[in-house]
Formats: sequence, structure tokens, C-alpha cells
Amino acid sequence: KPQLADKRSKVPVEGIDIMLVLDLSGSMEALDDLTTRKSRVEIAKEEAVRFIQQREDDSIGLVAFGQNSISRAPLTLDKKILVEIVNDLKVGNTVDPNGTVIAKSLVTSLNRLKDSSAKTKIIILLTDGVPSHHDIQAHAALDIAKKLNVKIYTIGIGGKQGGYMYNPMVGYQLAYPPLNTALLEQISFETKGKSFRAKNQKEMRSIYAVIDKLEKTKRET
Repeated sequence: KPQLADKRSKVPVEGIDIMLVLDLSGSMEALDDLTTRKSRVEIAKEEAVRFIQQREDDSIGLVAFGQNSISRAPLTLDKKILVEIVNDLKVGNTVDPNGTVIAKSLVTSLNRLKDSSAKTKIIILLTDGVPSHHDIQAHAALDIAKKLNVKIYTIGIGGKQGGYMYNPMVGYQLAYPPLNTALLEQISFETKGKSFRAKNQKEMRSIYAVIDKLEKTKRET
């Protein structure tokens, strides 16, 4: 017979609170694989969208950073809006690309998580991992993360040789230094998270299996 859904109904779900932190500095336009010709930011955005769409019951927020750090979305279950926001992100448009304030972006994310009552609170940082000289010290953000019991998972984007940028005179040339893996490993180790290396999209997806095993919180949506 004809039936209508009651939009006021509340459904019990189990999930975790996640802040996605995406690097939009100029180096994120570099290529690491000249066969696919996809920039770092293109890969990061595609995988962020894939991640969001697979986390149906998790509250997810978004922070973008370059020269400065901005909160683009608070923790929400509205995945449609989140996907639209991620797809609209552009290097040089969302934030000033002339910098990489990794620690400041973590503090911005922690501010979004400070009132969370979830059993598991995590930050997923996607970056090519070379912080600017004007960024704050990493330990300042890590001290806050420890107090709030937030685990930070880092995804380092970029190859060991550095990144390629197109030069109209000579073609593609190495223009950016290799990934700073030591910093990302320190961030994840000190907050009891994990550090991943994403030279390609397949490697980036390995974080999904790890997050699926984290403790979830029951709530209504």
C-alpha cells in the first residue's frame, strides 16, 4: 500500500567523529606520477570524497589550509554537503597557497572536536608534509590532541623524488622537495594514530580498513 517515510524518526547508529584536514598549498598542484597526470590535490580530493561517502554513520568535518587555516565544515552527518564542499576546493581559491601551516590546521581541527562526546575522535591529515617557517611548533598542537584524546592519522602525499611541475619551455621538471615523512610519523606516533604514505590512490585507501576497527559511539540520527 502507499507509505510515507516519517522524516522526524530517529535511527540509532554507531560511529566516530572525524575531522578531515586537507592541504591546499601550492605544492599540492605538483604531479608525482607522470603517467596518470593527476595532481596531488586531485588525488587527495577524490579520495576524500570516496572516504566521506563510505563513512555513512560517522560525523565528519573539514579543515583546509595553506598560508592559513580555515574550518570549511563542522562535524556533520550531511555527506552530500561535505562532498560538495570538497569538490569546490581549489588551490589558490579557498586559502592563500603560499604556505603550509600543518600545526595550525591541527589546532583548528581540535577546536572542532573539543566538545565531542564520541568514544573515538580522530583527525586525518592529508598533506605533502613540508611546513612553513611561520607555522607554530608541532608540539603545541600535539599537546592539545593528547589532552583531548584525539588520534591523528597522517597521509603523506608525494613520491620520494619530489613533485613535478609543468614548464612550457622544457616540459615537466622536479620542482618540490620530497615528502617530510619524519614530521608526519612524529605526529601520528605521539597521538597513537598511524602514518600512511600515499604515492598513489590505491595506497591512500589502506586507511579505511584501519578506521573500521576503531571503537564507535552509539547515537541517534
